[in-house]
Amino acid sequence: MLNAIRNQRIHDYAAALGIPCNRPLNELSPAETATLLYLLRTGQLISTAHANQLLSYMQHTNYETLIPAAVPPAVAVFHKYGLLNGYLHDASILAGGPRAYAFVVYTLGKSIADIPAQTRVIHELTHAVVEKLF
Repeated sequence: MLNAIRNQRIHDYAAALGIPCNRPLNELSPAETATLLYLLRTGQLISTAHANQLLSYMQHTNYETLIPAAVPPAVAVFHKYGLLNGYLHDASILAGGPRAYAFVVYTLGKSIADIPAQTRVIHELTHAVVEKLF
């Protein structure tokens, strides 16, 4: 019963943020992930103190070889990466000067052997986006 109540609260909270939570699997689309990052960056998701703490963790991760590796030093990167069932993703906030953008890339490989190719895709997309935005 507690799990059902917790799950309903999570669903209600997600719905209040404009994110549907009626899927059989706990998944977010890249656009929904970008929405969460936008809400985090603009102070609409959690308190400013908690947001600043979370962003500090997202700026100093133990895996900086995806989006951060493809961004010049003048652009700050706050990101969350993941690898699950062939999906390699990196979801980020890119900030430079007064501008900040949510930038999210999901890739799908068939095995762990695809990670180098997936990483190259993330790097190529990141270079293209950063070149146009900053």
